[in-house]
Amino acid sequence: MSDLIVIAFKDEQTAFALRAELAKMQKEYLIVMGDVVVVTKDDKGKVKLHQAQNLTALGAVSGGFWGMQLHLALVIFG
Repeated sequence: MSDLIVIAFKDEQTAFALRAELAKMQKEYLIVMGDVVVVTKDDKGKVKLHQAQNLTALGAVSGGFWGMQLHLALVIFG
């Protein structure tokens, strides 16, 4: 089961610094995270998501893996 944790900061620099520290802690196996997203809002009110993981690349790798598994199953059992 996953938990969603939201922390608000007055400035972007603090949020990005925390994200870097969390990534460091994960590399040291102190915590386990699915993803970290910093959400910013510009002067015009436009919201931007700064994700730690590239979900497009992750999806492509995952899709390629399962596609290969399906192909092998069809070749072996087909």
